This record gives sequence, C-alpha cells and structure tokens, in this order.
Amino acid sequence: MAAVPVDECPATDRRQRVQTVRGRRPPPRLDEADATFQKLEQIAPGSAVARNGRGAVAMMAGRYEDARALYRSALVTHPSDVAARQSLALLAETVDHDPAAALKLCQEVQQIAPDTPGNDDCIRRNQDALNGAGPPR
Repeated sequence: MAAVPVDECPATDRRQRVQTVRGRRPPPRLDEADATFQKLEQIAPGSAVARNGRGAVAMMAGRYEDARALYRSALVTHPSDVAARQSLALLAETVDHDPAAALKLCQEVQQIAPDTPGNDDCIRRNQDALNGAGPPR
C-alpha cells in the first residue's frame, strides 16, 4: 500500500497523521504489532524475536525506556543477539546522545558478526563524534 501525502488525506486522517508525526500518539497499528509480539512471547517464552519486536514497537511509539528494557532482556537470554545491540546503539546515539555507549555496542556487534550491514558506519559516526568531528547524525 503506497503512502498518501498528508495534504491529500481527508481532514480527520490528516489530523491523525500530523499528530502521529509530532509524537502525540502512536499509529494505531503499533498496538496490533505489540499484541502480536506479546502472543509470540507466550508461545515461545524468552524469544529474542518477540522482545526485539516489542522493543521496536516501543521505540517507534517514543517509549524509549521500555524499548531499552526489552532489548536488554533479549540480551539476557540471547547474549550474542546482534539486533538487540544494534537497537541499543541506536537509542544511545539518537536518544541519549551518548556516542561512547553507542560505539561500545557497535564494537560488540563487530566482534560477534563482523559483516553486519551498517555497523561500520555506526562505528565511524560515533568515533568521529568522540573525536570532535561532529555529533552523530
């Protein structure tokens, strides 16, 4: 389904999209996604996929502490989970503005899975930020 530009939406839909973009409320389908990941957790307790999925939903909804807790819990049961580390690095870089923490997580990903897409960029961006070459983007 192609996205419809905000100015072409009916007034009520436009208002909902603008409020969602401004962070006032999550899109309604995030609740459905979270419910699906919760069901997966019931079926497969300790599932890293379920916890990472719920973490992604929380992050998209702006619930960063919830997201962080879900990603960390995925690492407790799956210590080599690259997706959880990448997501924690993203939170450290973009929400916490902590390039040292983001760099550490990206370096851990490098040790676990050296060919992980985008990880070299994460390392470079955060090293640059620590060396005064500018903030992480």
